Amino acid sequence: MLSGHAAVPRWRWQYRTLVTLVALTGAVLSARSVLVDGSSGLGDHPWLAVLFTVLVVVGEIRPVRWLRRDGTTFIAPSWAFVAALLFTTEGTLVVTATMATSLVADVVRRRSPVRMVFHAGMRATAVAAGLGVLELLGHRATLADGAPLTSSWALSAMAGLLVIHVCAALLLAGAKALGDGTTLRRILRRDALVGFSTDGLLLTLGPVLAVLGRASPALLVPLLVTWSLVIRSGEIAAARQHEATHDPLTGLPNRRLFLERLREAVASRGAHSTGVLGVMIVDLDDFKEINDNLGHDVGDAVLIELGTRLRDETGPQAMVARLGGDEFALMASSPDPEGILALGQLVHDALGRPVGSNGFPLTISGSVGIAMTDPGQLPPPASKLMRRADVAMYSAKAAGTGVRVFGNDVDRDDAPGRLSLVSQLGSAIEAGELTVHYQPITDVRRGMTDRLEALVRWEHPTLGRIGPSDFVPMAEQTDLIGPLTARVIDEALRDCAGWIRDGHDVGVAINVSARVLHDLRFPVVLADAARLAQLPPSAITLEITENSVLREPGRAARVLAELRALGVRVSVDDFGTGFSSLSSLRDLPLDELKIDRRFVGAILDDTDDEIIVRTVVALASQMGLSTVAEGAETSAIADRLLELGCDVLQGFHLARPMPALAVGEWLTNRPRVVVLDPAPVGLSPSDRPGGRP
Repeated sequence: MLSGHAAVPRWRWQYRTLVTLVALTGAVLSARSVLVDGSSGLGDHPWLAVLFTVLVVVGEIRPVRWLRRDGTTFIAPSWAFVAALLFTTEGTLVVTATMATSLVADVVRRRSPVRMVFHAGMRATAVAAGLGVLELLGHRATLADGAPLTSSWALSAMAGLLVIHVCAALLLAGAKALGDGTTLRRILRRDALVGFSTDGLLLTLGPVLAVLGRASPALLVPLLVTWSLVIRSGEIAAARQHEATHDPLTGLPNRRLFLERLREAVASRGAHSTGVLGVMIVDLDDFKEINDNLGHDVGDAVLIELGTRLRDETGPQAMVARLGGDEFALMASSPDPEGILALGQLVHDALGRPVGSNGFPLTISGSVGIAMTDPGQLPPPASKLMRRADVAMYSAKAAGTGVRVFGNDVDRDDAPGRLSLVSQLGSAIEAGELTVHYQPITDVRRGMTDRLEALVRWEHPTLGRIGPSDFVPMAEQTDLIGPLTARVIDEALRDCAGWIRDGHDVGVAINVSARVLHDLRFPVVLADAARLAQLPPSAITLEITENSVLREPGRAARVLAELRALGVRVSVDDFGTGFSSLSSLRDLPLDELKIDRRFVGAILDDTDDEIIVRTVVALASQMGLSTVAEGAETSAIADRLLELGCDVLQGFHLARPMPALAVGEWLTNRPRVVVLDPAPVGLSPSDRPGGRP
């Protein structure tokens, strides 16, 4: 079982001890066959012994991919020829021949020295055990010694072959268990049936090959040809199965196979199971930018390297899969939750190391969401574990924490509902369930409504109205943010054009995400939408966040410059909550700073917030930018903002968000009150360079 990332080292000395003992046993048995038995004859058909020896090497060098219930495996046809050699070669020299051919084949396949000596020792030990059973049953003589083909001899031969298979399977399973840091029982339960139906059945062909070879060499030809055709068919079926269950780019299991294995793992756990089963969803940050800026070839190379890195870093204790795009998944077991969390942190750290691309390292980051079963309780369905891990991943991405565990700092009850909403969002966009409400942005001192901010709402058929905070943040992490933004833009521009035709001199403000802002095609798309709505681009204000600009300032500046060339205004939304520098703001084509409501809401009680608002207003004035304060929920807050020099306000005190049909009536009947407060600090909007009255 997994315990952090130290599971394999904990078992390493036991694994090496087993390998050493098996290798020494095989060497001793091989030496005994030469020094003690002293038999060196190859029987009256020496060419058969030579042929089967060669086929042992060939069969070991070229294992066959074979279809199994839960995927594919590799089988070694060499076992059939080992058994044939057992009934063809005189004496226990077959032990030496088995060990020698195994070493030759492993050298050709470039296996590690540890695997080479273990493999050779394991085969020699298993064959020697089979010979011992034959001696015990009184049927040690081989066909080369003229043994009669009696039922008793056949039963003894089957018993010897069974012992060979069981001995080899136990030794191999023991090595796997110690190498993986898991239990022998688990390995046997996973591999025993498959091993018996492949290597076990191959062993039974040995006597058949030996008998046919002694009767007539020509009889071996059709048998070997038929066998090769069967193996070829199995390889084709296994290859097709592998293609259906593995990602063609990275070679990792795909979503289908991962879900199958996860369902099996969940089904095997009962209410009294110890330990935990963990599922992780890994999503790369801003991977689209790599494809857009450097090309898909570089993006594919990054995915291949990261897939290999995740598989190597987690080792055999975790299953790594690529779900699609830049999303990976992992599944692992651990005695305690700390082990799964340690593995999640290991995965996150592995993503953070630079990835080589044409000699230039690329820095990649990612978010890891973890969901775990609860010890001593029935596990949730596999689909629910996946949803929980997905929610945790989105939460980690939104918070910038890198790794999050579902149930710790993620709302257990609310999060699955939000994810379910996102899964329905695509069809909701097409079905027209999204509507746009508008909240006025008003120059209070002049009593003029400058524009209205478009705020998306979801009129869910069963849940009623859903606010944007419940689905927009997650949509921003998916490809749905594109069609969602397009839908809001089309509706907002169409509504604004209608208000202007009715004689209202107003514009519309629309929020755009980082993905949209960094799309080089966006200015053209927006210009086409404005042309279709018959709305001048100067009536459009795009609200962006500081972090979306700084994520890739060069690309953002290019898009913003093209938008400004069209006449579109640009406002930095939620200013003060990001990590922008003054130099970055100075170099970007901006029109406005929008002070975040968290600074405005406590302005009457918090001196620090008041200082921040005063400073932002003065800074914007010096930079030739106008200022908007959102969160003016009361008349007292509005008056104080005016005293600090902020004239353009947005908040419940002025107007609440309203549907499009109500905007026209509100614009017609809105009060045009000019507020007479003390002279503000700074310049009025009409006096500021670049300001819009």
